Parts: sequence; C-alpha cells; structure tokens
Amino acid sequence: MKRGFSLEFEPYNHRDPVSGTVKTFIRDKHAHQSSEGLIRHKRCVRERMEGFRPSGATPRERSASIRAALAAASRACSGGR
Repeated sequence: MKRGFSLEFEPYNHRDPVSGTVKTFIRDKHAHQSSEGLIRHKRCVRERMEGFRPSGATPRERSASIRAALAAASRACSGGR
C-alpha cells in the first residue's frame, strides 16, 4: 500500500509588537537559510545589536527604534548595499 508523501510544513507564529496581532505563516520544513554568507551576515548583525536598548515612550516608538537599528546594522554588515 502506498503511503504518499509527506509535505512537512511547519507553522510559524509572528506577533506584531505594536498591534499585538498574531499572524501564522506556513513554511517548508526544509527551507533553512544556511549559506555561509548569510550566516556571517546574521552573526555580524547580532554582534552590532548586542546591548541595544530601544528608545521611545510607546510600543510603536520602541518598535520603530528596533527596526531602524536592525536596518542600520544590516546595511553596515552588507557593506552598504
């Protein structure tokens, strides 16, 4: 008897820090991003973000501060592309 094939999808939940809404994404279980360049980039961003404390009085301001800092770190780690 044939069993078919396994689709092997995994659900991922993302909670928006400002609105609090939760979105569910479905990803292929084998969709791992593991190139050497990407691993180096993630490591660089993590090192630049270490010790970062968001500024702002409201969740929206703190979220914007985090996103701006992540964007700046990513640009710096990618050579300004």
